[in-house]
Amino acid sequence: MARKDRWLQKAEDWLAKRANAVDCWSNGEAVVYFLSRERRLTDQHQSQTADIRERWHSERAEVERLVAKGRIVGTHSVTGDECSVSPRFWGIFTDVHAQATLDATVMRVDEWLGIGGFDETWKRLASHVCWEAGMVQTSDESPAYHLFSLCRASVALNNKPEMVKALLWALLRGKPNPARPWEIIQHRPKRAYEDEDEIVQSAAIAASVAFAAVRGVTDDITMGQQAHKFLIKQQRESGAWTSIGLYLEDRDSVVNTAMAIHALSMANPRIRNTNKALERAHAWLCKEQANDGCWVEDGVDSVYLTVLALDAIELATGGNMVTMMLTEPTPTVTKRPRKKAGRKPTVPISARPEIRRVCRQARTKSQKGEAYRNFAKHYKVSKSTISKIARKKKPYDK
Repeated sequence: MARKDRWLQKAEDWLAKRANAVDCWSNGEAVVYFLSRERRLTDQHQSQTADIRERWHSERAEVERLVAKGRIVGTHSVTGDECSVSPRFWGIFTDVHAQATLDATVMRVDEWLGIGGFDETWKRLASHVCWEAGMVQTSDESPAYHLFSLCRASVALNNKPEMVKALLWALLRGKPNPARPWEIIQHRPKRAYEDEDEIVQSAAIAASVAFAAVRGVTDDITMGQQAHKFLIKQQRESGAWTSIGLYLEDRDSVVNTAMAIHALSMANPRIRNTNKALERAHAWLCKEQANDGCWVEDGVDSVYLTVLALDAIELATGGNMVTMMLTEPTPTVTKRPRKKAGRKPTVPISARPEIRRVCRQARTKSQKGEAYRNFAKHYKVSKSTISKIARKKKPYDK
């Protein structure tokens, strides 16, 4: 295998081991990845679809049975309140960061494999997410990751758009500057028992807003363009975009960089310097790959992050074989082809004395103009060219 493809082979070898891990919900990301690259359902995928369908329906029925009997009680991811019915049978006890990716993962697996039978689940999930969106703090970045992941699932965009729009609204409300929702107020730990408020800029929010705009969640074109400009301006010299740390320090982030690439690469038309930003981000992502082939970041599932990084690299290079079902090709900017240098029509040197002789013999301007036109038509040049030849007298002209 060529040297440039070794990183991809390592990543796919690592994902192949996770694709059959039935005890892990994120294995769906690996399944969808290989299906998106093959673009067809094989016999193995048909068998996998049947296995996943049977397991999902049985697990959903078991969770609902235990909830009904009071043997299991869900805990709300935001408020901590007990939930009598869990809308998520795939991750009832997972934290908010895992739910932000698992919701979209399950939807995309259903979409690619055509499992079906979960319309009521999506309806209940949409209602729950809309309620969650109204409860989040204005300084919370978690709706940005949830919004971004759901924008990659056509099931969410087409069947439950109110869920996606509720998350976008959660990012826009209560901000110091509504036109720039990526500016949020955070508390900086100063000394013991003292905090200091500071306005910080979130690349995650900007990327999710920009991505939502290109995926048609909002009709506000201006906000999407402003988010794209912000991302271009805030890219680091390394090529990465940052995440906000506990003490408001900036650190390069794989997930935020992959999100920004998704937003910038799918923008149509692209703003200035987008191609340079994508090239630098692509190079940085490749350097951040771990030795075993995956991508790793604190608080993010490695299978989800690896597939997200591979999709981002594909988009950054102008490809469209990604785990999103794209209805339109990814916009690419190609260099305008140069015209082949060809020889311009010229007047032969041997004919130039004759041109000067005829033009000098012309008595009037009309006769001279007619001579210019005749010679220009004969030699397929402009009249100005003939005029220059006629006025330039050579010693050997008689």
